[in-house]
Amino acid sequence: MILLGVAPCTAMVFVWSYLTKGNASYTVAQVATNDLIMIFAFAPIAAFLLDVSNIIVPWDVLLVSTALFVALPLGAGWLTRIALKDKEHLSSFSAGMKPFSIAGLVGTVFILFGLQATTSSPHQQTSC
Repeated sequence: MILLGVAPCTAMVFVWSYLTKGNASYTVAQVATNDLIMIFAFAPIAAFLLDVSNIIVPWDVLLVSTALFVALPLGAGWLTRIALKDKEHLSSFSAGMKPFSIAGLVGTVFILFGLQATTSSPHQQTSC
């Protein structure tokens, strides 16, 4: 959870920006800057948080996590942008993906909060 929690969720930033009618150009610049910083800062921040929690995670796992949670989404976005050079194609692709991104955002929120719920019934009594 710490490895996932340290990673910036750029997809959610885009979806929230869209839902709040935010400035798309500002959002892209903000997310790109954040991702470039996180490529270098993710592993040290995660290592610090894991150390504070007394959890031992090898550096190779942190570096793979950096690749999966930061570099891969950034690279996929960059390649998509290159592949869809034409503004019309990019707008069409973006419009087609919006329902899936919103569903993914809502699903992620439900899963994250659902996994934190207790598994016992409210009517179940516990003994001391």
